[in-house]
Amino acid sequence: MWVRSERRRVGLRQADVAERAGVSRSTVSRVENGLLAELSVRATRSVADAVGIQLPFAPRSLRGASIERQVDWRHAALVEAVVARLALIGWETVVEFSFNDYGDRGSADVLAWRPENRALLIVETKSDLRNVQETLHALDIKRRVVPRLIQADKGWRADSLGVVMVLADLRVERQRVDRHSSTFDAVLPARTVDVRRWLEQPEGPLRGIWFLQVSRPAGAMREPLGHGRVRRTGGRAVPVAGCRGTAGALSDRRLGGVEAARSAVSAEGKRLGSE
Repeated sequence: MWVRSERRRVGLRQADVAERAGVSRSTVSRVENGLLAELSVRATRSVADAVGIQLPFAPRSLRGASIERQVDWRHAALVEAVVARLALIGWETVVEFSFNDYGDRGSADVLAWRPENRALLIVETKSDLRNVQETLHALDIKRRVVPRLIQADKGWRADSLGVVMVLADLRVERQRVDRHSSTFDAVLPARTVDVRRWLEQPEGPLRGIWFLQVSRPAGAMREPLGHGRVRRTGGRAVPVAGCRGTAGALSDRRLGGVEAARSAVSAEGKRLGSE
């Protein structure tokens, strides 16, 4: 319906859309009539693109639960842990600072401000670092745009700026960083120890990666982190013994949740108080 409406609005015939999309006219007709089960995702998206419409596809469980919500619990735990740790050492925080600045749009997971040092911190939390270039591009936009916008919004005029990507302290994430070590050493050269030192005494610029330990909360889906073979036995798929992969190797590690983050924060506070 939306495709037909947009096609008519821009003055195109079905044949015009078919030519632009590289599909048949009957395919365009099927898309307009909602007969998507008969078509491939590529063909459907091509028709939509031809009239200027984006068709995002998001998986959802047939049991009604959001797969993204089940799997991406770690993102929420990372944000909670970051905010709690920063509060302990005198940072004011803003969570989910959204912006749209002349076509540059996005959302900073956490912004933090240290008044006595006039220091601004931009935090990007990544629960699963897969697309490195896309992540770094988005982070660069935030580095350029957010300081000016937050100054106008809250009066936070920074003398020192920190840009930090926070990752779960997992072997798989460290391996991903290692695989792109030249890129990360150039763009985000500091690591956890240097980041924590700067947070306690922010002076000058900082660009780095902060690994944080979080644990899986009750009820969260345990997502596979590696490869393992599965065989069918009696009509039921079961893992093959000895083929646990990375997920099996990490199954005994506590990955973290909000409660574990708060426990870690308490320990952090005692450590800071003793220094």
